[in-house]
Amino acid sequence: MVATPATLADDRRALVGGEPWQSEAAAARIREVAGRGARVVAADGGHEFDCAPILVVTDGALAALGYDGRRFRPNVVIEGVDGLAESSWIRRRLRVGDALLLVEEPCERCVITTIDPDTTEIDLQVLKRARRELGGNMGIYCSVLRPGAVALGDPVELV
Repeated sequence: MVATPATLADDRRALVGGEPWQSEAAAARIREVAGRGARVVAADGGHEFDCAPILVVTDGALAALGYDGRRFRPNVVIEGVDGLAESSWIRRRLRVGDALLLVEEPCERCVITTIDPDTTEIDLQVLKRARRELGGNMGIYCSVLRPGAVALGDPVELV
């Protein structure tokens, strides 16, 4: 599934492989990857996520490991942050564009980071290095205190 593109359309509908997520074309694409019995269903309450709805990663954290940032699946990447500064933001508020987030906890990295998003080849060194050099954490989970529009290049501020 890592190599199956999931995006948002201009009208904010979820797309799988460029097709509306509820379409037969999207379901067929998912079955190709996940197997004949796979199906797409809406999550109870309309949302499904690991620990929090938003994962923020900084360019400093990505540079610390030097891997393609897509391996870490962030919702937001903040530029201009030195090193692993985001680890000191826990319980702080973060304004991103018009949205206000609460930084909940560090993100403990999992085996999905070992999968190359282009080739799907596995490199266990990604996770081993994250564990050895970063204590297994990279990025921060955030909850949404105030929803708002977020666009590429928007200002980000700890408040």
